[in-house]
Amino acid sequence: MNNSYEFEGRLKKIFPIFTRGTFMKQEFCLVTDEQHPQIIKFEVHQKNIHLLSTVFVGDVLSIKFNIRGISWYDETGKEKIIQSFVAWKVNKVENGYKTPVNERSPHPQHNYNLPPAEEVFGKVPEPFNEEDFDVPF
Repeated sequence: MNNSYEFEGRLKKIFPIFTRGTFMKQEFCLVTDEQHPQIIKFEVHQKNIHLLSTVFVGDVLSIKFNIRGISWYDETGKEKIIQSFVAWKVNKVENGYKTPVNERSPHPQHNYNLPPAEEVFGKVPEPFNEEDFDVPF
């Protein structure tokens, strides 16, 4: 049984990438927009980590995910069970439209939210022209 589910919420937090051997995962939390908001933790694995590289805290996201669960016995013989919500598709939601996130980020750990250079530094000056400055020596 491989059912997938969909969830929509505002991005609350992105956790650092976790690596063990060749396995990589990154967790993130979405919060619902309800009278009593719910905070749900999801994760992306391996090649899907790049899906979080262009999203930022505060973005409204629509994700598709699968539910995974495992059980094991600890050293005392007690059974432990955990579940995880593993996202495999992430869309930004703006004005009611879902658009896929940029999947071509240069590196999965780059989560920069920088404004355009002209917005920070102003208009870029024209290149220097030596003929405009006739120095007498």
